[in-house]
Amino acid sequence: MHLRLLPHLFVMVSLTTPSAHAVPDDYKVNVREGCRQLISGAYIRVYDEREKNRTLAKSLAGQLADTETALKAAQKELASAKAAAAAGTFELARANAADRASAKVRTMEAQRAEYQALLLQAEAAAASAARDERELLHAVAPIFEITRANDKADGGYPLRLDYKATCPKYRALCPLPVADADKLAAVKVEGAAPEACKRYVSQSRMR
Repeated sequence: MHLRLLPHLFVMVSLTTPSAHAVPDDYKVNVREGCRQLISGAYIRVYDEREKNRTLAKSLAGQLADTETALKAAQKELASAKAAAAAGTFELARANAADRASAKVRTMEAQRAEYQALLLQAEAAAASAARDERELLHAVAPIFEITRANDKADGGYPLRLDYKATCPKYRALCPLPVADADKLAAVKVEGAAPEACKRYVSQSRMR
């Protein structure tokens, strides 16, 4: 009788026991990989922010230069219109031309002031983003190898970060060297060490 129940018990156990293959991939990420993904994502974000603000500042500088050129032309046009209006007797057409030229100059001056303010903001944001990128790069460079698309003077876009200290492929626990763990502990993302990295540092120090 007990022997006849065994197949049924096996089926019940199979149905109620979670399979390793059924665990979603998100839950399989260990703290080593979780930390790497967080640091890699953070570095790519600060790099993108630096490039975005640098590109914006360059674009605004070009627009400001074009506005300066157009303003000089408008100022010459105004000077010519004023001279024509002042010559001889009053003529409505000449007076209107001078008024239009004066309005154009005021418009261009307002546009120049706007571009100057925007450029100052963009340059400040670009400087701040560049500082953030340098600081994070300085912190992660001793621990991670950065793979880049080599298309720029700074080495190119960071495609991914990988630990310099490698591990056997199927090793579940792979502590960092103590020196690397100490450096990783000092890496901050948005002002704090990522939780996965703190856990990985703790595991690496347990030797």
